[in-house]
Amino acid sequence: MVTSSDGRPAFRAGLAAAAILLVGAPFAAGADPNAPSGPIAGGDAPVPIDSLRTFHESGDGAAFLDLLDRALYSDLVADLPPDRRPARPPLDLQRLVRSLDPTTGLVGLHPVGDEVFAFTLTVRRASTAILDSPGIPVMARRLARWMRDPVAHPYDPHAGLVLYAGLLRPLEGKLAGIRRLVVAASGPLAGLPFEPLLMAPADGPDEISPSFLARRYELSYEPTLGSWLAWSAAGPEAGARVGSDCSEPGSSGRPGGDGSSGELLAVPAPPGRRSAELALRLCGAGGRGALVGPFPGDDPGALLDSLRAERSRGAEADARTVARLKRRVRRADPAAPPSAWVFPLLFGARGTGRPVPEDAASTRPGAR
Repeated sequence: MVTSSDGRPAFRAGLAAAAILLVGAPFAAGADPNAPSGPIAGGDAPVPIDSLRTFHESGDGAAFLDLLDRALYSDLVADLPPDRRPARPPLDLQRLVRSLDPTTGLVGLHPVGDEVFAFTLTVRRASTAILDSPGIPVMARRLARWMRDPVAHPYDPHAGLVLYAGLLRPLEGKLAGIRRLVVAASGPLAGLPFEPLLMAPADGPDEISPSFLARRYELSYEPTLGSWLAWSAAGPEAGARVGSDCSEPGSSGRPGGDGSSGELLAVPAPPGRRSAELALRLCGAGGRGALVGPFPGDDPGALLDSLRAERSRGAEADARTVARLKRRVRRADPAAPPSAWVFPLLFGARGTGRPVPEDAASTRPGAR
């Protein structure tokens, strides 16, 4: 069962409602998502799930969004020592709306037991949902185990099918017309690639199927929804380079620490939530985005060279170029397991779209 709400009439009306809710109406019980935000006291303080449910049922999407974002952040830093927890990126719903182009959608996913609390945002609508999705943690762990060691643990198509059916199929109607999907997720979903999720069973005996999610979307990721706004809005012309793993407090993730702005960083890291942790540390350091995770041939420089070469042939956005390179790897060896083409994960790279004008959110007709 899925319960979905576009909220009170103002919120249900979509984008216009989001802006009106922020600038002209008081929030229902809950924090103002435009208020400055930082680490939650203690870092691992539990987010009150009953409050998320209440905000969803009452249609208070802004309060739901703020609490969900706090849950994503709190989950990610819970295991980090207090002195190594980066600050929670500030969340501003109006800026979040204006940062999107018509083909980009944001999805926040917070699994709790057999339920997943979800928030979706496009230029047409913003909505909340509580998904009844049993088995998500188990299937996510199967996928993570396969990503760590695909030889010992072959890809499990059932896990790919269950994860898609439980996380994204219920949200398809809210993502109509979306080509680039930005995912922020917590718990066992943090740092998990969504490219190998299966929209339908594989067609043949091998693992490569046209139904992998990578065929529908250009996928990128965020540690929190607020972190999407923390990256620089610079375009690809700002350059790209290999960065350090930025694991030490105060590390910017840039070799030499020269403070260059707007670059796309390539940061080697183990698969899984470590990628999301590093992205949280990187997102406020001035770069436009980061490729984080294992690299083909353990050579981040080679992938960046491929990005530059691809762009010189006319590819524009980072997300589109990365997706094209991953499709090329898959076509070069159709029998290769998906682990060969889903890594590394792309974070940020938001500056190449056409942002919605500041007044568009208040003038665009609502969409149910």
